[in-house]
Amino acid sequence: MKRVVVVVVALLSMPVSSMAGAALQVCTGCHFPGNNMKAPTIEELKKKCKTPQALVKKALESNNPMMAAFKNNVQALKDAAKEIYGK
Repeated sequence: MKRVVVVVVALLSMPVSSMAGAALQVCTGCHFPGNNMKAPTIEELKKKCKTPQALVKKALESNNPMMAAFKNNVQALKDAAKEIYGK
């Protein structure tokens, strides 16, 4: 629970203009190899979602409570997807 609070506070405290670059760092708080949570790794996300747009759509449709805070900042999701796919 503490990790969720830290991630949410970090995301909400960043201005949107600085999100490019920081967006992916927020994602890797949960989406990393060897994590003890159910979150898929970045590579697994890329296999499931073939485009940045598909990744954003999937994130917005997620019912996982860990993703709830990120649904309010679509631009951060788009920035992170662009970084993940290099587009």
